[in-house]
Amino acid sequence: MITPGSLWVPQRIAKALVRKGLGKTVIECVKRVKALPRSSKSLASNRPKAQDHYDSVEVENILSNPTEILLIDDVVTRGATLLGVANKLADAFLTHVSMVLLLYELFPIRISLLKLMTHA
Repeated sequence: MITPGSLWVPQRIAKALVRKGLGKTVIECVKRVKALPRSSKSLASNRPKAQDHYDSVEVENILSNPTEILLIDDVVTRGATLLGVANKLADAFLTHVSMVLLLYELFPIRISLLKLMTHA
């Protein structure tokens, strides 16, 4: 779900993890096929739910029998996008999907990776 020419933080994190030997490869295989309102710009009652995100994406079957998939997100409002996409990947590949959330604060500046949830 990359916008051409954009600075996509999760992709950069994934590539850095691969360079450090913590993964095999980075593959973008999820594509949004139905536009949804941005959660960060919607009232809480109008934000898309995990099922909405699940229904709005397609998975390109370009992975051959992955044993585990690591899904990285840098901005999480309520987690609906992350949960919807994780479930779509798990259904498409019948495999284990782990999710990582990048948390950051402006003051003091700290960056940390947090394993948010494991979907089995």
